[in-house]
Amino acid sequence: MKSKKKINEWLVLALLIALIVLSFLTIQPMLKIVISAALLSYLFYPLYKKIQGAIKNKAIASLLVIAIIIVVAIVLFGILANLLVKEMVNLYNDAILIFNEIKTTEPLDCTLTTCTLKERIFYFFAERPELTKAINENLTQSINYLVGLIRNLLIGVPSLIVSTIFVLFITFFLFIDGEKIANFFENLLPLTKKNKVAVFKELSNTATSVIFGQIIVSIVQGLTGSLGLLIGALIFDIPNPGIIIWGIFMAISSFIPVIGTGLVWIPLGIINIIRGIGLNGTNFIWYGIFVIIWGAIAVANIDAFIRSKFVSQRTAMHPIVVLVSAFGGLQAFGFIGIFIGPIIISFLIKIIQIYIEEYNIKQN
Repeated sequence: MKSKKKINEWLVLALLIALIVLSFLTIQPMLKIVISAALLSYLFYPLYKKIQGAIKNKAIASLLVIAIIIVVAIVLFGILANLLVKEMVNLYNDAILIFNEIKTTEPLDCTLTTCTLKERIFYFFAERPELTKAINENLTQSINYLVGLIRNLLIGVPSLIVSTIFVLFITFFLFIDGEKIANFFENLLPLTKKNKVAVFKELSNTATSVIFGQIIVSIVQGLTGSLGLLIGALIFDIPNPGIIIWGIFMAISSFIPVIGTGLVWIPLGIINIIRGIGLNGTNFIWYGIFVIIWGAIAVANIDAFIRSKFVSQRTAMHPIVVLVSAFGGLQAFGFIGIFIGPIIISFLIKIIQIYIEEYNIKQN
């Protein structure tokens, strides 16, 4: 009788494991959407609670918050797109001037006469046609790659719209039933009430630190980057330096671990150096050098100093663990992995700590 009962228990366990695996495979294509909705609902949940407390209707409050999210996103995207187009037009016009001058200028023999920096560069490439050919081929390949990337992005717009609709739809119900869902998962944990509270407190601290900490860091880095561009523009008399647009891009790129804002200030500095050489603008050369130095010293160090410290001081994680989990999450889940990676590792660390405490396992 006991053996039959034992067999039934194992069969139920096997069935449960099989259903969990099948369920995961079923929702796996939607996993990023669900996680994105969870993060979005967590971020705007305080606003939802305030509105819901005022109007006493969960569905209407949730709809209002969703509407606010959509309006803010559309406005920010419109502003960003407008600024980006203007900056790209300026870069394009400068590029045309530089290429036209390269085509029409006959390089001097700098071994026989005194040359400017620009003339020396022209002479250098004129003496090395194979290098010029290789650069042209690489530029052509780069342009083709960018065209292909833009084409793929445009093709992916319908999919992005559908995914966004799903995210907002799930977020709507997470606002309404978020507390019930959290209580359900809390009851599933095979832990004492004290440890359940400790686990959810740790998860809440990590989520708050990762999300809001990263937002604060990105804002500070964007403002610091814009301040550097403004200072450089005033010192070297640079017209239309694109302070706002490049500051916004630095704020956005700061979400990427390790590389971060270097994706913006390194190319921006190089572009201005090339612009200065091509247009005989020494001020642009010095401005480009200033941008790179400012980015390396001022902007980049903010990320290294604040990001991991902000999270690690509010959680049980070491700064290195925060950095590794964020970068690993980025590889595994895409952009949202920057947030979800540290939360998962924090959950694991807390469970291990509870296991050690409850079973009196001594640490080596």
